[in-house]
Amino acid sequence: MPRLGMVTECATVVRWLAVEGQRINAGTPLVEVETDKAIVEVEAPVDGVLRTIARNAGESVDVGAVLGEIAVEQGQTGGRPAAAPSGEEVAQSSGPAPKSSESPAVSNKQPMSSARKATPAARRRARMLGIDLDAVAASGPAGRLQLRDVEAVTGTPGLSGALPPIRRAIALAMTMSVRSIPQFTVSRTASLAMFDDSKRRGAAAYSEPAVRPSITDFLILAAAKALVTHPDLNATFHARGTDGDGEIRLATGTRVGLVVAVSGGVRVPVMSDAEQRSMQEVAGLRSRLVAAAIAGRLRPVEMEGAVLSISNLGANGPDRFNAIINPGESYILAVGRRREVAVVEAGQIVIRAVADLTLTADHRLVDGTGATALLNTLVELIEGGDPFLFNRKHDS
Repeated sequence: MPRLGMVTECATVVRWLAVEGQRINAGTPLVEVETDKAIVEVEAPVDGVLRTIARNAGESVDVGAVLGEIAVEQGQTGGRPAAAPSGEEVAQSSGPAPKSSESPAVSNKQPMSSARKATPAARRRARMLGIDLDAVAASGPAGRLQLRDVEAVTGTPGLSGALPPIRRAIALAMTMSVRSIPQFTVSRTASLAMFDDSKRRGAAAYSEPAVRPSITDFLILAAAKALVTHPDLNATFHARGTDGDGEIRLATGTRVGLVVAVSGGVRVPVMSDAEQRSMQEVAGLRSRLVAAAIAGRLRPVEMEGAVLSISNLGANGPDRFNAIINPGESYILAVGRRREVAVVEAGQIVIRAVADLTLTADHRLVDGTGATALLNTLVELIEGGDPFLFNRKHDS
């Protein structure tokens, strides 16, 4: 079982995509596993024959434990080495795999496997409580089991008892963040007049776009362009030990994350090289990744490697808030709700739509001057970025 995230300690086998005795090629999807973040395909590390399936559907497997064995023919090099999504090798064994013990929360429960359609949250809750999904009535679309269906059987709704996997992952990540990353914030209020103008022009140019760009797409585009403008700030800090020593690694291209609310928590899909895309392309990519995040179907490459993430709590959110940096990243931008305020322009009081932006930064990487410069560039792009018209690419 490869490591599929910074705080992922185990994953659950969803289904095997091959059978024992089947010949497989390196890089071929071999088995689907479910982490706290998503359902992920684990690829075969070598060419050969799947000799043994060590862990069946529904079993929880620790990182580093054996999922199965691939027999490599004598004299064969085994094909290309397949790195796990995190860069670690998939564990292998020449003998039968020992069964891993279940987590304390489910130590007295038997994992329940079922071919029925069910959300990842419903499957996790059923495994935690030892409930057979085949015995649960479904209320979701197309007969899909929902979390509420499982909880209705137990009569104990809510998040009582042990933490569900997604909340446990959030707890671990946020605790790691505040313990290991010295964080500070800088804030500015940005006018949304240019966004509104661009949106009107885009609506005229494209009467029925596949996905209508939103303020979030505008922010993703601006954040990527701001990182390109400050290449020395488009970087991450990599610690050596716990004494504060480490190194700064510059990023290649841009990767901007977006915090997405899902059942029981959040996931953060990551968009690459947004500055090279049109507003329409960014909107389409964002729409696809958000849907995948909600469905728990993000690929590892779509969840990792961000330098900056955006947290937008929407129209019903607060005016201003501070967000916590995701471990491994350098910044997170908290976006307050859109609101109208009175401002003075050319000696006249006018009403303008604005939003407060608060940038949380890693103090090991950047000081107040650098974080302010990054935020100022982002605001300047939002307030005066004519290249943000929906039918254009970003100017380099």
